[in-house]
Amino acid sequence: MIYLMFLIWKWPNCTIGLNYHLKKLKIVEMKKIALLVLLASTFCARSQVNLNNGLTACYALNGNANETVNNLNGLVSSVTPTVNRFNALSSAMAFSGSTLSYIELPDNPNVKPLHALSLSCWIKTPVMIDQYICMTKNNLVSNFEAFNLCIEPSMRFMTRKCGPTGTDMVISTTTLSLDTWFHLVTTIDSSFVKLYVNGVLEASTPATFIGFDYVNGKKVYLGSTQESTYDAPFTGTIDNARFYNRVLNATEVSALYSQDPSCVPENTTGIMANSIGQTDFSMFPNPSPGVTTLHFNTSLSGQFLVKDMVGKTVNSGSFDDVDKLELDLTPLTSGLYFVEVQSGSNKQIQKVIKQ
Repeated sequence: MIYLMFLIWKWPNCTIGLNYHLKKLKIVEMKKIALLVLLASTFCARSQVNLNNGLTACYALNGNANETVNNLNGLVSSVTPTVNRFNALSSAMAFSGSTLSYIELPDNPNVKPLHALSLSCWIKTPVMIDQYICMTKNNLVSNFEAFNLCIEPSMRFMTRKCGPTGTDMVISTTTLSLDTWFHLVTTIDSSFVKLYVNGVLEASTPATFIGFDYVNGKKVYLGSTQESTYDAPFTGTIDNARFYNRVLNATEVSALYSQDPSCVPENTTGIMANSIGQTDFSMFPNPSPGVTTLHFNTSLSGQFLVKDMVGKTVNSGSFDDVDKLELDLTPLTSGLYFVEVQSGSNKQIQKVIKQ
């Protein structure tokens, strides 16, 4: 079984390579064959999703508002580092619900695109109130959002694009649950405005006007509007805010939800590319029936992620000033996994086999 998992990973044409080796190994248990073919097909399909295509700004919010794609660093005001949904330290940002608590992003076409926008983020809130997650201003006084993503008064998620010739608005069917992580994606162009919740399209409406009615000089804000006429600041946590200058399709949105990629370049498999640096490490034993030990070249602080073959995070944690770390693979099913170690701006990935 482990050998076959390697074949699926390595073989350039997944289905042909799998069929050839299945014949070679004379596997006759048809249920197992069907399962492996399904796994190969799923993995190959995922490999076609390039989540860097059109990515113009990416805010990991790992204790700061630094941006790694186009160096569009944000300005932090009364926002503090907190744990993300995997309880990794300083891996998301907490907003207090005050008008002084926000992250100001630049007035830049990479976060204010002219023709099409996709915005992806994770949020969690402990309060049942209407509040803004992301917003930038238009030239109107009422219905003042050039685009926004928010929680509206009925405790549903909403996206609205407003301009002098119309208002295009969509509201989710999902209602807010307290202290629960939600993945939200809004896509806007001159044809449609759409809203996805946890990887599923929940609302769509035709666009009534072309482009965005941006105000020159106005910034994009996370957690606030910073408008004196109306503000409903966000209380809670925001993580991994990503901006695209194109409309993501349903497959790409699903991949964002399931894979949760970090804000660094990826290869076409959806598995993070290696970044050689001080995070170089080795693992022993590998393969492992349970516990394997990560050995670092020097004492490090950071976090680790364990991802399966389709890029979904199945385990994570943090470490502080250690030169080795024990990783328990016991709860995982047998197969091939990827261990991603992050320390500061450095990152590296190693393969590990769970026996």
